[in-house]
Amino acid sequence: MRLPKGHVEPGESHRQAALREVREEAGLLEVEVLADLGHQTVEFDWRDVHHVRCEHYYLMMARNPTSSGEPEAQFRPRWLRWGEALDEVTFDAEREWIRRARSAWEKHGERV
Repeated sequence: MRLPKGHVEPGESHRQAALREVREEAGLLEVEVLADLGHQTVEFDWRDVHHVRCEHYYLMMARNPTSSGEPEAQFRPRWLRWGEALDEVTFDAEREWIRRARSAWEKHGERV
């Protein structure tokens, strides 16, 4: 399991790109950014090419989960509790962003 992510399109801010990617990958139409969780630089080799990218993460809330579109065909969105997400996410680095999101969520006074 992975968190939604993608590339910033020309003219988009990181925040706008994050909202667009969640619409595309999760099919959620009414999403609000609650907090900027920060960013990290990631380096990896894939298909004999070295990649360096900067990833930005945000805590978001679906304002109206029933008002959703269709996610892109290759994605199967799942809603998980915090502990389940930590257990099921594929990469350790993404677990850290889930922990940060939970902390930011709790600071907002909303518990899940």
